[in-house]
Amino acid sequence: MILPMSIAFIIIAVAFLTYELVVASKRKHKLEGYIMKNQPVVPLKTNRIIIGFAKEQRKELEQKLLDAGYYNKNLARYYMPFKLLCAALIGAMVFFLIDTDMVSKLVAVFASVVLAMILPDFVLEARKRYMVRKISRNLPYLLDMMSVCVQTGMTIEASFAYLHKELAAFDKDLCYQVKKNV
Repeated sequence: MILPMSIAFIIIAVAFLTYELVVASKRKHKLEGYIMKNQPVVPLKTNRIIIGFAKEQRKELEQKLLDAGYYNKNLARYYMPFKLLCAALIGAMVFFLIDTDMVSKLVAVFASVVLAMILPDFVLEARKRYMVRKISRNLPYLLDMMSVCVQTGMTIEASFAYLHKELAAFDKDLCYQVKKNV
């Protein structure tokens, strides 16, 4: 009598353990599915190479873009690959569209590639100078509004916060500069 009960008990225990292992593996599989969905997508190796190109100069480039009025820092990530792609496309177009001897073609391709690599930096520098002039023109207006705010009893920090909100509709570039100081 004890032997059949022991065998039955062992069979029930093994069945229970098997059931628990199956449930635990399903739970683990489900959790891995949730974890994998919430994990950031790792870019492909080729994308990492393209995006990581000139990573050392990214901070400097981000600052150049901010100074030029482009406030999205993610643009710095794609600036150099875009510049290289444009240079390659322009070089290929010049090579295939010019009907001259090979030396003239190569000189034209070289000149167009150099122009395509240098021109965006000149545009950024020109835009930076334009932004400095634009903000300098609107600075007296900002100072007048700030003096009114301070004369009404606001602190300088509160007046910066208020001017940040008010300037958003008037001048987004000056608004950004005020927001940096808040």
